[in-house]
Amino acid sequence: MNEQKNGTTQDTQVKNNNLLDNGQISVTKQAGLDINKNSENLDDLLDFVTKETQTFKDISARGSSYVSIVKSENGTRFVINKATNEKLGYPNEIYIGYKDEHLMIFNAEGLSINKLAVKQTKNKITIYNTKLVDEIINHFGVNFTDITSKSFAEGYFENKVREILYVKLV
Repeated sequence: MNEQKNGTTQDTQVKNNNLLDNGQISVTKQAGLDINKNSENLDDLLDFVTKETQTFKDISARGSSYVSIVKSENGTRFVINKATNEKLGYPNEIYIGYKDEHLMIFNAEGLSINKLAVKQTKNKITIYNTKLVDEIINHFGVNFTDITSKSFAEGYFENKVREILYVKLV
């Protein structure tokens, strides 16, 4: 960075030491974390995070759940949230099944498989099918003692020609 001073050009110093010797920029947070634009340091950080720390389950769906189940005297329903619905492509037909400990959901439009016709409501999918919801609850052993609804945020998407959602119902 150059600065005019008394008619001459002088190099100004970086006063807060954000410029490293190798020309990379370092950002120092109040917590004392030094983040460099260096792939080795990012690899070290990733290695540390994956091996020595644990995440909170609720962040996996960007602060919200993938699906919710409501089981009460007023009704039983299964809800796929807006962000999940968007990722699935706003389907009119879905497949709901399971693999191991995960519930599986994907857009089943145009496929000759056991599928469920659904309607979009405010960009969410709400399924009022007591038999299906009871099967899901029983298969995964979801406990509704003293509660009427549960939201599930632990899961991931996998693309196998179409996006498949895998949700752990814990």
